[in-house]
Amino acid sequence: MSDNYEFASRKSLWTKGPDPTTEELSVGCQQRIANALERIATATEAMAKNYMGLITSRDWHKKMWEDEVARRGRQAHIIAGLRGRLARMKREAKGKKPLLRAIKLSGGAK
Repeated sequence: MSDNYEFASRKSLWTKGPDPTTEELSVGCQQRIANALERIATATEAMAKNYMGLITSRDWHKKMWEDEVARRGRQAHIIAGLRGRLARMKREAKGKKPLLRAIKLSGGAK
């Protein structure tokens, strides 16, 4: 018998001569079925490996998406705060009020 089951299972018959006996045919059929199952198991393992790779990739992309959504939320919050501060400074400048608060915060002239 061959050590390579995939190659051996593809042979037409497991016999030694041109005229096989009933016993040789029976053993050959059983061996062919066993080797076919071996090939099916190998293919199933290969599919499972690919499937696990897809799941890992999906999880990574989902995490990256969630991180990006969170980062954009933080950036929107920062932008909203800066817009509010800018509007406040414009109102103070329009009303000709001194910008003491802005000067104190920036650590400018005393």
